Amino acid sequence: MGVRKYQSYGRTLWKVDAWLVRPDGPPIRLRQSKIPTREQAVALEAKLKTDAFEGQFFERLRMATETTAELLTQYEKLGAQENRAWSTESGRAAHLRRHLGQVRASALTVRHVEEYRVRRSTEKTRRGGPPSPATLDREVELLKRVLNHAVRLGTLRHNPIAEARLLRKPNVRRMVVDEEMFGRLFEASEEPLRPILVAAFDTGMRKREILDLRWEQVDLRNGTITLAPQDTKSEAPRLVMLTARLAGTLKALPRGIGAAPVFPNPKTGRAWEDLRRS
Repeated sequence: MGVRKYQSYGRTLWKVDAWLVRPDGPPIRLRQSKIPTREQAVALEAKLKTDAFEGQFFERLRMATETTAELLTQYEKLGAQENRAWSTESGRAAHLRRHLGQVRASALTVRHVEEYRVRRSTEKTRRGGPPSPATLDREVELLKRVLNHAVRLGTLRHNPIAEARLLRKPNVRRMVVDEEMFGRLFEASEEPLRPILVAAFDTGMRKREILDLRWEQVDLRNGTITLAPQDTKSEAPRLVMLTARLAGTLKALPRGIGAAPVFPNPKTGRAWEDLRRS
């Protein structure tokens, strides 16, 4: 509880975890992360407690009038700074803004989510078909994160769609890449992409887990890659074993230090944002 330090992508950040005493009810827990400095975190904690004591914090919660579009814009600014995959998230945010942007965020309900899915299911993706259940789940998950962020900031009292269930329907895989097909793909690819392809084929890691991989996560001596909760989509830590082929591939790469990307974009020296735009 209180002000605490943590590490994210090689950066030192601070978070506040505090119980605020309500003047007319039980206390409420407020948590906010990704604060750049300890001084800012301490100042925020003090302000929140002072406002709560004076009743201002809870009055703001009762008067929340922000629309979903406004909360998306606030979260978008944070995402552009902290989330390397925000270019993908921004497309999902556009759909949410188009269908739910004018709805007052505090008035959102599970019914809004169901109606959103129905409307999105009548639309076509770039591939010509309707969005898959997994795509709709990712859009709803983004909306939940936006609302949870608003709760941490004190803009909302609670997440009004926290009980909305995800579809959890697996996408049907229409093609499995075997060793022969992988070999042809490897030979046809450009040199900077080949180590990425080996990592993907040999480990089954997700695209962003591979593109965001840092040298501090790689243990060549023990043949492992360590994925912390903040590195995975499911927020569950994993230990990935290296194959002999992948270990040899990694040993042949220029070794970086600490948070340096394992697979840097040769044009920028930073982690890849989108392989399709290379």
